[in-house]
Amino acid sequence: MKRNNRFVYTLSAAGILMAGAVLFTSPQVNAHGAEKSYKAKGTVFTVTKAKGNIADEVNAAIKDASKKAAKNKKHYTVRLKKGSYSVQKSIHLYSGVTLDATGAVLKSTQAYGNMVMSADADINKSKKKGSGYKAFRDIGLVGGTWKSPAKNRATIMRMGHGKKLTVKKVTLDGGGGIHQLELASIDGITVKDCTFKNLKFRSGENKQEALQFDVTCNTSVFPDYVMDATPTKNIKVEGCTFTNVPRGVGTHTLLLGNYFNHVTIRNNTFQKIREEAVIALNYHDFLIEGNRISDSGAGILVQAFKAAPSSVWTTIQDGKKKFSGKIVHDAAGVVRNNTVSIQKNSKADEVCGIKLYGMKLKTSAKGGDGTSIKKGDYYLSGVTVEGNTIRTTAMGIHLMDAKKCVVRNNTMIGTGTDKEKSKNPKGIFLANTSTDNKILGNTIEKFYSNGILLQDASSATDISGNTLSGIGSTSSVAAIKLTVKGTHAGEITDNRITKGKYGFGCTGDAILVTGGAKAHNIEKNKIEGAGGHDVKVAGGKVDHVDQEDAFIAYYE
Repeated sequence: MKRNNRFVYTLSAAGILMAGAVLFTSPQVNAHGAEKSYKAKGTVFTVTKAKGNIADEVNAAIKDASKKAAKNKKHYTVRLKKGSYSVQKSIHLYSGVTLDATGAVLKSTQAYGNMVMSADADINKSKKKGSGYKAFRDIGLVGGTWKSPAKNRATIMRMGHGKKLTVKKVTLDGGGGIHQLELASIDGITVKDCTFKNLKFRSGENKQEALQFDVTCNTSVFPDYVMDATPTKNIKVEGCTFTNVPRGVGTHTLLLGNYFNHVTIRNNTFQKIREEAVIALNYHDFLIEGNRISDSGAGILVQAFKAAPSSVWTTIQDGKKKFSGKIVHDAAGVVRNNTVSIQKNSKADEVCGIKLYGMKLKTSAKGGDGTSIKKGDYYLSGVTVEGNTIRTTAMGIHLMDAKKCVVRNNTMIGTGTDKEKSKNPKGIFLANTSTDNKILGNTIEKFYSNGILLQDASSATDISGNTLSGIGSTSSVAAIKLTVKGTHAGEITDNRITKGKYGFGCTGDAILVTGGAKAHNIEKNKIEGAGGHDVKVAGGKVDHVDQEDAFIAYYE
């Protein structure tokens, strides 16, 4: 009660006890004497309302808690009671507060609008208060099932320009937006043990990641915030489940020279994903580890550029300022110990277990902001792909303009056919000048086309210790093949081509160098069940061959 209120009571002993009970349970009031929407106990504010429209009450509690947090330098929690609620307007999270909705089910009743946003328009659009990482500090969401109808085309939750965001045990269900949770320009993100499900696919729209890390460069990309391209960094996504969504977690907008630094995507489960499960676009110093991907259109895509330049930006502040970030080719990334199972009839752009992608832009192109992207080689390098298990209807591991990468100790099992979207599926495929890579200790089985194929002036310093079986469909298919002028391999040694459980090693030559390709040394490979020669050099060049069955039409 307000301190300036004075009361005089004349009571019996029983009356005193009753008065004490009344005083103890009286609702709290704010500075103006109005009844508050919550009860406070220490640093926990419990919203008193147990059903119905809840946004006004929650917003009031969060604002008061944030003020207390700033004053007392403590973190506060606003807690909802278990129950079902409707959300008729956006809930706003402010610094120093976690919203705990454990046990609550919240349904959006908005025709269009986010259920949760960080800060508010006054802060988010202010260069003074909302640029950089100024908009919030240390906010969180815990628990609750948040449902949005397909007719609401807004992202369920959006947050940006702050430090330290924690989202735990939250379920996001439905929605008709591009994403379910969209985050940008935040230093320190933890998304843990959350569920993302049933995001409606929108035909003809941009790529739809359920969990999207974005770039504040243009209002068409990430509206309602300051467009200064403050980088998002220090990200952890762990223990989450993604089910029945177009894409899982990642990014689809690229601002040249702007990187997502220190990213971990680990031990998540992806089921029934229409396209890719993980999309690491312009990620640097990243770890993608221990994820379980099943019945998905594609597995893991690591990109340094986009196939469509219309998704590449070079300006910020809505095109008013040229962005001058330095291009960093070395991604310093690891894709490790993931299991990937690719569905039939995939809708992904390329049906592939793991893809590393860069691009040499031969002529300038028009970007998403209408400005020119300079021609140049936007290659990817420095990625290690190891210990993954891939069951695929198409490609296993595909490198395009990817350099100085290591592909080792992976297992890839194909279907032995080419009836899916990706024709002539291969186990490991290096193309588009993917140079100076290493292919070591992989197991490759049952691919319709080549087991390991290098072409387009790609190269590997070492192709060693790999085991291949059941490779090919015709006599032109090899277990290991190099083709096209400029393609080169250093060592091709200690590989094993075996009949295995399929009854044949490969339908054509075991190792084939042709089409102007070159190799330095081929020896100590153990080969059985080849339909052609153990080694064939026809129209290519090899410096040294030491194999029992070698057919060399051109040799120096």
